[in-house]
Amino acid sequence: MKQYEVLQYGYSQLLRLLERRGKEENLFSLADENPPVVSDKNEVIVASDICDLCQLQSDKTGQRIAVDEALFDLPTIVVYTVGIHIYARSYARALQAAGSIIAFLKDTTVIPLEAYNWHGNTSQNLFIEPCVRNINTNIQTNALPIIHLLYKIESGINSEKGMPFKRVEERDIRSKKMKST
Repeated sequence: MKQYEVLQYGYSQLLRLLERRGKEENLFSLADENPPVVSDKNEVIVASDICDLCQLQSDKTGQRIAVDEALFDLPTIVVYTVGIHIYARSYARALQAAGSIIAFLKDTTVIPLEAYNWHGNTSQNLFIEPCVRNINTNIQTNALPIIHLLYKIESGINSEKGMPFKRVEERDIRSKKMKST
């Protein structure tokens, strides 16, 4: 596995968490198709997408990090926004599923990174954070009730090019004493 796959790994783990919650509470299922088809009046389907991905800081600072006898540029820190969309035939069922997802992601904020950790990340986790924003006041009518939730995941991506370096183990310094007058 390549460390740069951390973005895909975080997204797939979030989907796995949502799928688990839907089955535990018997409230919703994840979409197999996009857009999902809600056929039953009690059915709730949750779909997701990546709304945005951006780099948070410039990585051309000249700073380097030492890893296994090589120097690497600092990791590129990126954040991506995941939209969680709740489809149902009734707003009551959609709101129930939204509340369940919100409570679950409030208590389940960590995704262990395992082999996808980046240089300098001491927590070895990804964190799922809600996007804090003002309510959308644009009135929108849909064929189905849809509720949109936004969460963000921040991660780092390592450079693949390391510059080798050697640490100095011993240094022999000699000098002759000079007589001062």
